[in-house]
Amino acid sequence: MHQLPKYILWPVTLVLGFFLIFSGCTVAKKPEQPQEKTPKVAKSINAPNNTPTNQNQDYPREVAERVVNQANQVAGVQNSAAVISGNTVYLGLELQENVDPKQARELEKVILQRFNEPHYTLMVSSDAATVAQIKRVSQGLAQGKPIDSYQEEIRDIGNRLKPGKR
Repeated sequence: MHQLPKYILWPVTLVLGFFLIFSGCTVAKKPEQPQEKTPKVAKSINAPNNTPTNQNQDYPREVAERVVNQANQVAGVQNSAAVISGNTVYLGLELQENVDPKQARELEKVILQRFNEPHYTLMVSSDAATVAQIKRVSQGLAQGKPIDSYQEEIRDIGNRLKPGKR
């Protein structure tokens, strides 16, 4: 067999060795993963954290506020609270001390007649236990707790009340 001359063999071997050493084993670079951009919100040190979380972003808070404002304008109503589940508004009325049970039923009827929220059914109560339960749920939602955590209480409120008729 024919042998290559040494002056060609040595340079070819050196060049091949050089390429093998410097190009053979490079560390594979991982593609950069985009970092999640979370918005930074400035918080006041003294302000309570009343910002609702995204868990209730579909909750119709504006409707509940309108219903509460309408109810609070009725003479004899001291305060009210509303909770919305599906297309039902549960409204609890705290009445002034001088309102008797017959007047309470009349106030509930007045509020039912003034109710003007399309696509919603209003259920009103001035029963102290029901009102307390509606207030508790309403306050929890305002603090950002998920509405799903109140489903049992909302179902209980719904079982106590009957839909109002106009």
